[in-house]
Amino acid sequence: MDSSNLDDIVIPAQVRYDKRLPANARLLYGDLLAKAKNGQYYMASRHWLAETTGMSRDSVKGWLKKLDECGYIRRERIYDADGKRKPGWMIYIMPLDDRRSTTGQPQDGQNVTKVIL
Repeated sequence: MDSSNLDDIVIPAQVRYDKRLPANARLLYGDLLAKAKNGQYYMASRHWLAETTGMSRDSVKGWLKKLDECGYIRRERIYDADGKRKPGWMIYIMPLDDRRSTTGQPQDGQNVTKVIL
């Protein structure tokens, strides 16, 4: 593998020590955070994430769901102009210092990083 394509990941302590998260969900969060640095958008599928982690798509799906449930990310389905669902999700990295509201939406003034899967 070309080392120029590798990103160093940093996993914030709040995520790293969250006992609700499986270890691999914590690593996936760090990877998503690294890919979304500087507000860049990255397109990736669960299939690609599964290949890069060496795990199944179902495992990746479960980790994303757990990260969403714990408030670290927010997932949104992607639809085309005709309202038809496209394969993939819009992933928002939620700020750690300001937890999301009970509606699941970022609160006013929150900086949200977007990753497209």
